[in-house]
Amino acid sequence: VDLPIYIMDTDNYHISKLTLVPNSASSFFRAFNIVLFAYTCQVNMLAAQSQTLNPTTRRMQKVILRSCLILGCIYFLIGGFGYLSTLSNTPQLVPLRQPATTSTQYMMTAGKITISISILISVPLNLAPMRENFLTIFGWNIETYSIVKHTALTATLLFSTTLIAIVFPHIIAILNFLGGICTVGLAYIGPCLIYLKQSGKPLSHSRSLAIITTTAAVTFCGLAGVGFTVKELVQNGI
Repeated sequence: VDLPIYIMDTDNYHISKLTLVPNSASSFFRAFNIVLFAYTCQVNMLAAQSQTLNPTTRRMQKVILRSCLILGCIYFLIGGFGYLSTLSNTPQLVPLRQPATTSTQYMMTAGKITISISILISVPLNLAPMRENFLTIFGWNIETYSIVKHTALTATLLFSTTLIAIVFPHIIAILNFLGGICTVGLAYIGPCLIYLKQSGKPLSHSRSLAIITTTAAVTFCGLAGVGFTVKELVQNGI
């Protein structure tokens, strides 16, 4: 909606600033990690399967494919129009872009409100399974443990995650670490090792080689992105 307003601002908008390739290897690998994290849908797979009627392999493959396609369309629209609005002046977080001189930013304000609502909804939804995992680790029975333990555990989880955000408020760096370390391990290295163990196919088999090669390439790119992010943080004295 705001794109035409930016384009009409001829004093600041110049199509010559449009670039379609990263300006450095560092930019590519760090962006790669964020894309990896953005498509980490695997953690919701078990929950989706448990709520699906007749969860056959074919049906679950459709769910995964459609989820990735919907996410891809949403990310493409947000990233594409966000970049085309400010070109080389696009910040790492699109909501932080500078408003056009004639724009009232109604749509961006609405977007920020919806993001806030999404966070308010996602925090309790993600807190419940996280709390259940800790209950399993501690050996507590979820049906009998006291309200005091429930409150204390919930408050500890909320306080610890909030403290991390306060002490280290660099969201882009955190997304890079999550994509380059957590997503690579959870979505690529782990499944690769499981497949090689369960399939019984030799490592020289074409499918095994394809999976190993893909996993190795993604792991390299992920670790490279983490390395460039750490280098940038050190250079900035963070």
